[in-house]
Amino acid sequence: MRISRINSGFPNGITMLNTDIGWAVGDDGRIYKFNSNNLNNITHKIDYFQRNFELYQNIPNPFNPETTIEYFLTEGGYINISLFNILGQKLETLFAGRMDSGKHQFKFINQNLSSGVYFYSLSQSGITKVKKFLIIK
Repeated sequence: MRISRINSGFPNGITMLNTDIGWAVGDDGRIYKFNSNNLNNITHKIDYFQRNFELYQNIPNPFNPETTIEYFLTEGGYINISLFNILGQKLETLFAGRMDSGKHQFKFINQNLSSGVYFYSLSQSGITKVKKFLIIK
């Protein structure tokens, strides 16, 4: 897979798990796994859409059993916050609905996830941002 060919253009976020394995988020909100031998022609897209909202790192991280996730919306609108495992499989939707502009936060309480690395995403208007967190039991 070539990262430069993610649907509508370019990845808007890349996180490296280690020196060989990483994750990219496409403009369409899909999450892609890649390894170091797929890194041809990667272009990081920076445009005004990335300033429409901000997803902050959860605190504390690592955590058990709860953490706080904060985000800032420049404009109100429909958002989706989802949780993914290390394979990029969606585990659950944490919130889907309309939110007003401004800073928001919520507590995530782990009830049944095992120790490990997970990703949470915030999507609005076709743009997605992703952060990772670590659960330690």
